[in-house]
Amino acid sequence: MQENKIIVGDIGGTNSRFAEVELAAGKTLKISRFFKFQNDLFDQFKDVLSAYIRTSGTDLTTATLAVAGPVDGNTASLTNRDWLINASDISQSSGISHITIINDFKAMARSAPELDTNHYTFIVNAEGDTNSPHVVGGAGTGFGLGTLIPFAKHWNVLAGEGGHQIYAPSSDLEIELLRQLRRFHEVVTLESVTGGKHFETLAEAIGNIYGKNRFSISQSEAVAKALKNNPICLDICLVRARAIMSAMGDAMLICGAKGGVWLAGGVTELLEPFLNRQDVLPRFYERGPMSKYMEKTPIKLIKSPDAPLLGAAASVLLDQA
Repeated sequence: MQENKIIVGDIGGTNSRFAEVELAAGKTLKISRFFKFQNDLFDQFKDVLSAYIRTSGTDLTTATLAVAGPVDGNTASLTNRDWLINASDISQSSGISHITIINDFKAMARSAPELDTNHYTFIVNAEGDTNSPHVVGGAGTGFGLGTLIPFAKHWNVLAGEGGHQIYAPSSDLEIELLRQLRRFHEVVTLESVTGGKHFETLAEAIGNIYGKNRFSISQSEAVAKALKNNPICLDICLVRARAIMSAMGDAMLICGAKGGVWLAGGVTELLEPFLNRQDVLPRFYERGPMSKYMEKTPIKLIKSPDAPLLGAAASVLLDQA
């Protein structure tokens, strides 16, 4: 590959972020011309991309787009927005001659080895096994999951749709929550509980358990009130935090990810105050006879909005160099 600078995009259900990323000396990735757009302001994805090209003034002809949805060939459909993104069609409308589409959590996972220490915080500080896989996952508009596998001098990334695994309640409250959520969802998945797209129904369901009909609150307000020990809001936040930690514990076991667990996503970051509580963190570790298997796993929370952009660039500028 001749080029050392590309356009990268992180296309979520709510926002689209774009930047130029350059492979600089020492194989470091430098971001410039970063812009963020609200998807609700645009009818189609090509309109968002055109807005970025116009606003940034970029003249690059190679792009890698990380899309929040399953990828088939070089086409992706957003899980939480009615957009179909086809590389060939976008290339014709934008003038960008080379476009590659990857899953957003493939990009998020690939970012992990490129992050500086100021881009994440430890939920659990442990050594980990540098020769083992990592798993990266968490909640935003939906819930994403990816596996990062060390191979020779590069990293292989397996993207999946882990957010659509079936929700597994453990407590009496969660079992009742499952019953309530079945009124709203034909199938209650992990994303139904943790994803921002479904927060209104989650809050209403927990409100119903408390006898509060049509209970409504924003995600940020729920966190603020939970930190002041409002019982409904505290349960909302704890249910979500426990679901995230339980799912990531499952992923660690399934993938043998002793290298580490990376939590990601805007909702996960919002729930940071609850993730290492003594009534939440055991959901990651309590695995019967396999509990000791989990003990030395570092758990990190990614706190960089640039992470998917860096990962998208790394998958091209580093792994295909």
